Amino acid sequence: MKVVCMQFAPVLGSVDANIAKANELLTLLEADNVDILVLPEMAFSGYAFKSREDVLPFAEEGQSGPSVRWAKEQALRLKAHVQVGYPRRQADASTGEIKLYNSVCLIGPDGRLLVTYDKHFLYEVDETWATAGPGFRSVAIPALGGKVGFGICMDLNPHKFEAPFEAYEFANYHLTAASRLLLCSMAWLKPTDQPEEGDEDDGDEDPETKTSMQMANYWLQRLYPMMTDIVGGSDETRQAIVVICNRTGSEGDTHYGGSSCVLGIHAEGISLYGQLSPSDEALLCTSVPE
Repeated sequence: MKVVCMQFAPVLGSVDANIAKANELLTLLEADNVDILVLPEMAFSGYAFKSREDVLPFAEEGQSGPSVRWAKEQALRLKAHVQVGYPRRQADASTGEIKLYNSVCLIGPDGRLLVTYDKHFLYEVDETWATAGPGFRSVAIPALGGKVGFGICMDLNPHKFEAPFEAYEFANYHLTAASRLLLCSMAWLKPTDQPEEGDEDDGDEDPETKTSMQMANYWLQRLYPMMTDIVGGSDETRQAIVVICNRTGSEGDTHYGGSSCVLGIHAEGISLYGQLSPSDEALLCTSVPE
């Protein structure tokens, strides 16, 4: 199965320019080179909005907004599944109140909307405008080999950073749900203890490599219950493929960590099928076991 992550640096509020950048990155990607394409959280709107009023002009209808339309077009062109993050608006059925969600859509190769998932654990930036989704989600998608789980950035962390670290809410849910593929769209921040691009580092290790490995190790750590259940198990056919597509760049004083990666958790251990650097604007193209 061919999995592609698009890592780039969206400009806050510049939807058309961000779509143009995505199209440019996809120029060389052909239908036979991808089965799943994943984009970051709020890929075309940007992420670091300060308030509900700021994000509201960019909130989209879940069936017909620019992000979903773009995903449908690319899914049909590439004959692939496409996931894109975007701010979603929906009127409450009983009150008519407009609620906003931090969402992803998954589009099938025939251009149909398969899944809309709303971020369950909100980060402090989301809490200024978004309604929390009702819960984590795993959906049976036979074309992708079974149960597919969805995550958006903060979902992987302890709830509000107040729950015990070892609660592992996201990982335990997907372990119980038997999710075999996790698709995670992210706007994950760059670790604050790492130097900015161009700064000197006292150690011998390249700062970009150090940041990428630190982020991948943390994401794996947050999947600890899945690792302990699968790695070393007697069923050599069990696996979980974890796709983490993060954005890069900055929005004001908010700096993103990139380092998108595709990981495999197997009976025999952990595989890193590919990873980008913190600053790459590029496609990460990987091949993973079915």
